[in-house]
Amino acid sequence: MSANPTDPGRAGAASQESLAASPTGSSVALALSQLGPEAIAALDFLRSLDEGTIGRDELEGYATGPVRVLVAAVLRIRELASVETSVARRHKLIVAATPDPQAILVALALRAERISSLSEPDEALGRETLEMHAPLAHRLGLTVLKGELEEAAFRNVDPLGHARTAEAVHRVPGSGHVDVGRLSARLAGVLSRADVVDVEVTGRRKSLYSLHRKLTSGRALDEVMDLVGLRVVCATVDQCYLALAEIHRVWPNVRGRFKDFIAVPSANGYRSVHTTVLIDTRPVEVQIRTEEMHVQAEWGVAAHWLYKHGAEATNMSSGMQPPAAPTDPIEALDRLRSELVGEEVFAITPVGRLLQLPAGATPVDFAYAIHTEVGHRCTLAKVDGKLHRLNAPLPTVSTVEIVTSDRAGPNREWLMSVKTGRAATKIRAWF
Repeated sequence: MSANPTDPGRAGAASQESLAASPTGSSVALALSQLGPEAIAALDFLRSLDEGTIGRDELEGYATGPVRVLVAAVLRIRELASVETSVARRHKLIVAATPDPQAILVALALRAERISSLSEPDEALGRETLEMHAPLAHRLGLTVLKGELEEAAFRNVDPLGHARTAEAVHRVPGSGHVDVGRLSARLAGVLSRADVVDVEVTGRRKSLYSLHRKLTSGRALDEVMDLVGLRVVCATVDQCYLALAEIHRVWPNVRGRFKDFIAVPSANGYRSVHTTVLIDTRPVEVQIRTEEMHVQAEWGVAAHWLYKHGAEATNMSSGMQPPAAPTDPIEALDRLRSELVGEEVFAITPVGRLLQLPAGATPVDFAYAIHTEVGHRCTLAKVDGKLHRLNAPLPTVSTVEIVTSDRAGPNREWLMSVKTGRAATKIRAWF
């Protein structure tokens, strides 16, 4: 590692420089550069750990406490991602066990870097990324990172399918990058002449992975309505609707392709106006939103840091008061945790078997869930390597080890603390 591992400032500066050369897209590299110095220092340490230039045993001597905590959280996420259970349960485990959303963002960004930098396709790694990491990014609203993960994984899982999809798009008139750029300039001119000011118009092509899924589900390429899209980012909500009115005045809109998520936000808080219009007989999807909505839509739980940074930079130069930043990331993750996990405890055996128990469950519940004899003979519990009282509630996510003795037997007092019917029934049967 080029930076001194005991100096978070130097480590952060080194990572800032290395972000520019990241194999991920420039938008991901830019977003990571907006994180705090502890997150950037943790990112630097983890890169070096993956490269083998530093050992995991050096973590305790690395930088500050917050950096160590963040690195440990990312390493824990990696462990939970490999637990033998369904993808949905692994998502629950990760969200339940991670108090800091930055840890998930760093873990996913590192996966995007790894899958994007392979010299040869790795189908297994690509499939794992598509099944595990991209959906997790989607759950957290990390749209840009989800796209990076999907595109890189698609190239690894199905290189031929990726090439064929790219070739199919290339053959569609008006779908090239130059054509999309011209469309963007054309729309910007229309809005400017209508006095819709302080807007930014950008163009995009539908991701190859998303398009591939549609084509393999039976859709024809000419039936895909959002192959080419434009995005209009306005200064205010009023400007959004002025832009919408002008777009509909100039070009005919496609029936059934209008959705107003500003007036009625989606369940995850997404806000934007979507419409599809015919420009020179070609369907073009247009998304209209404010800058705040845009950052929230692209970066989900990470939007708080990114928007705050961008707003501060903008308002220092303009003298404007910054608008309210997106939802606090800790609160956002807490809500997601509540939705995904509910009233559950996830306990993992030393060999990686996952047990789901009710909230408040104890090591005794865990022991009886493994086997009746383990429950009867348990004498000691270790939770994440530390001694834990048998009648004390387990954390939401933990690795639990039970120590048994052939001379031990159940304790009546366990009935006061166990939460599972199985444990209570087995204890009563003993007496």
